[in-house]
Amino acid sequence: MLPDTPLRLRQPVAPAGGNRPAPTAGGVGMGGRTCAAPGEPPLTEPEGLALTRTVGSAQEPGAHDLADGSGVRVGVLGGAIDPAAAEFVRDGRSVVAGYADFTGDGLDAPSYILESFGDASVVAAQGVGVYDAGRYGHPVHRPDKPCPMRILGVAPAATVHVAKVFSNVAAPTSVVLQGIEWAVLHERVDVLNESLVGYGYPDTAANALRLANDAAVAAGVTVVVATGDAGPDDTLGSPASDPDVIAVGASTQLRAYGQLGYGGSPLGGGGHRSDSVSALSSGGTAQAEPRTVDLVAPGDTGWAACSTDTARYQSCVSFFDGGTPSPFFLFGGTSAAAPFVAGAAALVIQTVRRHTGDTPTPEQVKRILMSSATDLRQPASQQGAGRVDTLAAVRLAAALAGHPGSTGPAGAPAGGRPASEDKAGLLVATSTASVTGGAGRVAPVAVHVTNPGAHTRRVTVGLRSTAPTRSLAAGQVTLAAGAGRAFADSDGVPANARLVPVTVPGGTDQLQAAVAWDPRSHAAPVSVSVFDPAGQLAGYSLPLGNGGYGRVTVARPQPGRWTVAIWTRDDGSPPVGAVRYDVTVLRLTPRTGPSVVVPPGGTRTAWLPVRLPTTAGDSSATVTVAAGATGYAALPLGLRALVPTGPSGGSFRGIFSGGNGALAGWALLGQRRSFQFEVPAGKPTLAVSVGAGDDPELEVWGFLVDPAGMPLAASSSRSAGTAAPPRLDLVRRAPQAGRWTVVLVLTAPTATVRTRQPFHGRVGFAPLPVVATGVPAGAVLPAGRPAEATLTITNTGTAPASYFVDARLDAVGEVPLRPVASAAYRTPVSGADVYPRFPVPTGTTRLRMSADSAVPHVLDTQPYGENGYYVGDPDLAGTAGRRSEVVVSSAEVAATTWICNANRAGPFGATPQPSARVDCEATALTRLFDRRITSSTGNYWRRVVEGSTEPYTPLTLAPGQSGRITVVFSSDEPVAERVSGSLTVITLDARTGFGTEVAAVPYAYTVGSA
Repeated sequence: MLPDTPLRLRQPVAPAGGNRPAPTAGGVGMGGRTCAAPGEPPLTEPEGLALTRTVGSAQEPGAHDLADGSGVRVGVLGGAIDPAAAEFVRDGRSVVAGYADFTGDGLDAPSYILESFGDASVVAAQGVGVYDAGRYGHPVHRPDKPCPMRILGVAPAATVHVAKVFSNVAAPTSVVLQGIEWAVLHERVDVLNESLVGYGYPDTAANALRLANDAAVAAGVTVVVATGDAGPDDTLGSPASDPDVIAVGASTQLRAYGQLGYGGSPLGGGGHRSDSVSALSSGGTAQAEPRTVDLVAPGDTGWAACSTDTARYQSCVSFFDGGTPSPFFLFGGTSAAAPFVAGAAALVIQTVRRHTGDTPTPEQVKRILMSSATDLRQPASQQGAGRVDTLAAVRLAAALAGHPGSTGPAGAPAGGRPASEDKAGLLVATSTASVTGGAGRVAPVAVHVTNPGAHTRRVTVGLRSTAPTRSLAAGQVTLAAGAGRAFADSDGVPANARLVPVTVPGGTDQLQAAVAWDPRSHAAPVSVSVFDPAGQLAGYSLPLGNGGYGRVTVARPQPGRWTVAIWTRDDGSPPVGAVRYDVTVLRLTPRTGPSVVVPPGGTRTAWLPVRLPTTAGDSSATVTVAAGATGYAALPLGLRALVPTGPSGGSFRGIFSGGNGALAGWALLGQRRSFQFEVPAGKPTLAVSVGAGDDPELEVWGFLVDPAGMPLAASSSRSAGTAAPPRLDLVRRAPQAGRWTVVLVLTAPTATVRTRQPFHGRVGFAPLPVVATGVPAGAVLPAGRPAEATLTITNTGTAPASYFVDARLDAVGEVPLRPVASAAYRTPVSGADVYPRFPVPTGTTRLRMSADSAVPHVLDTQPYGENGYYVGDPDLAGTAGRRSEVVVSSAEVAATTWICNANRAGPFGATPQPSARVDCEATALTRLFDRRITSSTGNYWRRVVEGSTEPYTPLTLAPGQSGRITVVFSSDEPVAERVSGSLTVITLDARTGFGTEVAAVPYAYTVGSA
């Protein structure tokens, strides 16, 4: 194979250690031509094969000269695939060695989902065909001459085993779980690729997919997961938040942009500059702990193989040319980056097996890939350890296999032949991937370094952090048809742009361009494209929806005059109007730490002091390890400073920016922030208040999560249903002692026309003021003479709140729950929102969800929220069979609607499965309702649980307002025994459907004779 053209230009020299240190400005992926010159061999696609040194060049070999994935089984969780497609056939046999359906649609059902095509192509495409990339595009952008290419996989000799878990409707957890089990136990895969993501609130360890992946890792399977496509600012999804998997973000490979006129490329002078972190790549830190991205791989954007059978595989067409059938398609996102790393893992596994006869553990594979990655000199929360380098990974694996003694803390594989020191690199691991503690505290982090070379090395460790950004340009432009620079978008639709020149100073590590606009009038989003001084496309904001915000970054920009293009499509809708822009630069600050001397084949540990942020919240840093010219590695470290709390509480603050318009649930996902704090024992109340500016168009969601990971309060700044500045309150009576988490989510289109939106929060322990009069405390109530009491409540929060009284006995019992609609449905499902949902009341300590059907099925359950606006953890699976059951137990179970998600058990063959009825049931172990007590608000829980017809008219109070709830104790018949319980005051959030206990007034009485 011939190398990709861009790597021949301005390529930095790799160190003797094989993997690359932080490149110099403008160093990687520069100056690329769009197509091969006449007479040259076809380009090898995707472009990332050259960027990662998977294919060789005249100057050095590629990873394919050393390994091709032979004997390695790679599992794929995806949709339908054509195993007979030309690029999936090797020596007359399909590389798709296993294929099973778990959706019930059947393997032969028509499908528009292309995930498995893309994943299998990135892993094991054969490069047998020659395609003209230009024919995929719109005629207005087609090159004058053919643009020939071959499509090749990272591990073309591996086999691929596809579990079809994506139907045309959905990919439920209970279906994905079956795919994981099949891949691990039946297909016995070595690597499992999961190009799927969920944005759950909260996201905790109590997650069925995470538990299944952990079991797969324990069984020896390397699990590779996409981080998500919602942008780099704290949008890391699940199951990538699991520290046992390899969480993969996307880096840029922009050659296809020029071939298609995509991403505003016609505004430049031709050529492209790859190897930045993609604008769509989800990054940041996880919710439960500040774990971040592990590494990135080429994913934005490249070519993948498809099928010529468009009747069955309906999306094997060009969407840029009116749906013309095509045997290849444009494939991108972290969905493309994850299988790239899965292929790299296959090369590492093959290499270790060849030298030792043993299969490396998933932890060893992960460490090799991260230790050998190319440092792009970007924030750790975006790049992780850097961009995967397959050649360096294979060399490091071979070197480690040559030293039987190199198994210290880094856990390298042992045995086999030595490799030459100058290609060995270093194997590096830290004692932890994240640090959480008090603001400003210094924590020691152990850095374990293994030297697989033949000579002693002096290794120096350090810490690299981010400095504050510096503004280059800020202002406002107006986008309207006929104004600015006109051009044709990739599908031929007219577009117009405003060009903003900026001068980038030397020493810049990252160039950032952000825009904000009001998305309510213009249908198309605003895009940002960035061009270097030579006019080459260097970055594109890649909006996934019209979310009112966009951002793009460029790694290591060379100094000079750059151009930021702000543009949108002229789609006939009203003009966008004003667009705010901010262009900034970022520099990283290195700090040198201790040095250690590591003998050949040995492992040594250096202790690096790491200071946590001085203000509450999350950040990241990069641990650097350098051995002169013989080795270099960079590892990510997530950092979280706790909210300081005193006797009366504490405070925190931060910045929201926005997202790229990605959809999560039924709302556009913007950005997420997580804060943690300690709650001492004995506090009467936990109250968290959040405010975010004064724009009523900004919607913020908040989730209050207890130390066990259970969400006990959730609210939206729009819950009151009226236009008001974004405020929300999260209150919990009698909180458990321990570490609590607040998760804040910026959602919905942001019409603020601001690229930065400050927010602030307050943690307090003061109880909600409730004054009770007339509540019996052991009195005897005469039969037939109702007694009346009054609760006077004052809303001490920052947002309006609705209250009702829920009278509960001290006695506990198993209570049957009523579904929101029907408790029955049919599987396979015909729509995404057909599963039964059951409201669970406050005070529940155990939820039992069960399903019955004539066919075997798998069940899971999780909080689903009102109208499916969000889903979250716990997401737990139970027994499988014709009757299945899940039990959720906690000090208190989340009081919201929970879903009964039972799906037919596979695997299935070619034909669709007949539908079968499923009947769901749910019960709650909770305090029993006191039916003798009624109130002026009514009891929402009795309405939804027992079917009570009592009117529900909650007391709604503005901040600072007081109001009264009248409570009536009925006493129709004498009751000899003493009745005791409490009048719990509940807030019910109309937007999230979450109920929370905020106060309780005990009562006790007996009913005597009249």
